[in-house]
Amino acid sequence: MELSTTYYRLKSFFSIAEIISSRLAIQFDRACALAKKSGSNVYYSVLFYHDDMPYVCSIDVNAKFSQRMVYKISKTTDGFEVLTYHRESRTYFLFSGHFMQRYAERFDLQHLKSAEIVKHFADNNPVLVLSKKAERKKDKKIFTAMCNMGLMHCVQENGCNLITFDTILGHSQLNTGQLKKQTGLGKKFAHVSKVIYPQGNKAA
Repeated sequence: MELSTTYYRLKSFFSIAEIISSRLAIQFDRACALAKKSGSNVYYSVLFYHDDMPYVCSIDVNAKFSQRMVYKISKTTDGFEVLTYHRESRTYFLFSGHFMQRYAERFDLQHLKSAEIVKHFADNNPVLVLSKKAERKKDKKIFTAMCNMGLMHCVQENGCNLITFDTILGHSQLNTGQLKKQTGLGKKFAHVSKVIYPQGNKAA
């Protein structure tokens, strides 16, 4: 996909994500107030439709942390893919059709609809960390990311703030080389999880 086409697609998604986020502004403010008052984590995810397209939006807040994530679900020739925007890093995340297929297979979710699979991913993977170690090629870099459910293979083209997640392996499915990557990322993942969720109720 050419960069110009990619950026047009991302810009369009960002505009829609802002619209959906604004619809949830009141709920988000209430969740923040409740989390601050109670000192505990407040999390929920909801399914939205915009122009007949499904979106999953998650609200995740506690006394130290808050985020809204909007996941756009798009059909592909062999299934569906998911696009979201990570505000903190100002980067778009694209979970490819192959990634979503493997996620459903490896965690026994094939019986669920696409929106339910995306909701499962959002609910079970609130923390995501990227490895700083990358294999650099002429026009892209290849690296690993870690979430609660496992390790993910990632690709980022040079000059593009889009990271494509190609596949995922559960922690129990890793080979020796992948276990080394898991160990390296595990400390960072544990630290980030502890900072964001000091009570451990969302990143366990």
